[in-house]
This record gives sequence, C-alpha cells and structure tokens, in this order.
Amino acid sequence: MKKILSFAACCLISALTLSAQNKGDMSVFGEIGYIGGFFQEKVTTTASSTSSSTTQKTPMNLFTFTPKFGYFVMDNWEISAGLSFLAGDSKISKKTRNGINFFGINLGTHYYINICDNLHYTPGLDIDLGSANSYSHYKDDGKSKKTSKNGFAYALNFDLAKFEVAVGKRFGIILNVLSLQYGNMTIKEKMFQENLNITTTSSHSHMLFNINHSIGLKFYF
Repeated sequence: MKKILSFAACCLISALTLSAQNKGDMSVFGEIGYIGGFFQEKVTTTASSTSSSTTQKTPMNLFTFTPKFGYFVMDNWEISAGLSFLAGDSKISKKTRNGINFFGINLGTHYYINICDNLHYTPGLDIDLGSANSYSHYKDDGKSKKTSKNGFAYALNFDLAKFEVAVGKRFGIILNVLSLQYGNMTIKEKMFQENLNITTTSSHSHMLFNINHSIGLKFYF
C-alpha cells in the first residue's frame, strides 16, 4: 500500500512540475503509423457556378511516415518541421479499389507534461500540406482500368493520446494511440462539352476520430 501511495505521489508531483525538455533542446525523429477505420467524407462539386454535395462513408487503411526536426522554443514546448508521406487504399467492392497517395510538408507543435519518471504526455497539433493523388482501380472480366486525379490537400491532426518514453539522455520512443483528424483535398478538372470549356472543382473533406497506431524514435542533441 505504501508503494502504491508513493508512486501516486510521484506522478502527481511530476505532472505539476517542469519536465526535462529545456528551451533550446533540438532533436531529429521519425514516426511510422497506421490509421484504419471509416471515413465520413463529404464531396462538393462545382461546375459552371452550380454546386452539388454528396456524403459517403468509406473504409480506408492508411500508412504514414514522417521524418522531422524538433526545437524547444520554451521549456516543455516543442515546434517541429519535416516531410509527410501517406499511402492508403479502400476496397469498395470485389471489383473496385480506391486509394490515395500524399507527399508534403509537416508542421507541428507539442507540449510535454512529465507524468512520472521517464514518461511524458505530449498532446499537440500537426498540419500536413502538399500534393495528393487520388485513384480508382476497376477490374472486370480480366480487364483492368485505372483512373487518377491530382490535387492540393491538407490535414489537421490533433494528437489526443500521444506519449514519449525517455531511453537514456539522448533517445526517446514515441507512441501515439488516439487522434482527431480533419482533411481536405481539392481537385480541378477541365472538360470540353457541347462546345464549352467547363472547369470542375471537387472538394473532398473528411473528419476522422479513431485509433491511430504510430511509433517513432527520437534523438536529442
């Protein structure tokens, strides 16, 4: 019982004090992750000043990789910048698969709260900006047809349950288990129809609240 009370007191005191992440500390790190679940997606299409919207629920499996550089602007407050890679697909039916590839930059900020000993709770926000390729792959009677579209995309990722475990003085292991994401992709297409040049703009937006499995390794210098 005494050990349990001592441990609880340690956690409470540590949570109310500053962690070991000091102003001026720098780091390089990388994270790989998997996001799975159903995307509630809203598609808005505009052509010749006429708009239409549809909502669809799509299952999706996403894999991510983000190498970053971090800098503590204040004790416990880190900002970061790096690259963002994403690839994912969705099985719509036995014959159709949809997918997306993304490449861009990542900007982030996280606050470090020391829970106990070498464990930190690090909630924060990451912003991804870049180019995305959306494709659809259809197979029927041995024939295969693939269409793809390119556009600008961005995503806001709110890390709600992210942690870092210190391993020695120079290394940290990053674990992220829950996040809230809002994403948007805009595609512009030009079509020729009935002697008219028509520009169609499609906006794909989604909100995802789901388990986000990601792990990373961090090196401080």
